[in-house]
Amino acid sequence: DLTVTLGGVTVSLARVYDSFAADIEGSFGAGWWMPLLETRVSVNVLPTGAEAQGLFRGFRTDTRAYVLLPDGTTAGFRFTPLRHDQGGLTWYEPRWTADAGVNWTLTTPDTVLELGAGAFYQRGTGIPYHPANAAFFGDVAWTLTDSGGRAYRYDAEGQLQAILSGQQILRVTDAGLFAANGERVAIQRDAAGRVSAITT
Repeated sequence: DLTVTLGGVTVSLARVYDSFAADIEGSFGAGWWMPLLETRVSVNVLPTGAEAQGLFRGFRTDTRAYVLLPDGTTAGFRFTPLRHDQGGLTWYEPRWTADAGVNWTLTTPDTVLELGAGAFYQRGTGIPYHPANAAFFGDVAWTLTDSGGRAYRYDAEGQLQAILSGQQILRVTDAGLFAANGERVAIQRDAAGRVSAITT
């Protein structure tokens, strides 16, 4: 485990073990995760089985998300889109409400939504709203923001893409974390994708 400061942003690279995910490969092997670099988001939306072909079921009025936070704890959020009514038209913006006691916020890609048969669709395209559909909703699927305003951006696979803290941005790739001033933490992985070394 490691705590470093890059470009004025202090981050902790800590490992956690999740016995409920003992059959899932994490960065350090089965059941082992580094919450800062990888999140797990589970939603109560049934898969289509054709997500690889870009076919997703849309989020609904009762959709919930359970998220592994960067600090290693898990939090729940409820999908509560913001409704707008104007000129006889109704549309929605994606919003999430945290469970009681959760001091984090969750955001997903912003777009104009319509509600039909209990599910939300992108207005104009009719595409079901699901952040994991990167072809329509972008590379950043989930953004988690802590109570201090630091934001962590993750892709649809749960891999950290960037950390935004004040005016500073840390870019994150499979090779490590990189600050604008050149400071970095390098991450080496083995052939199976597990972390084999971390150097500063």
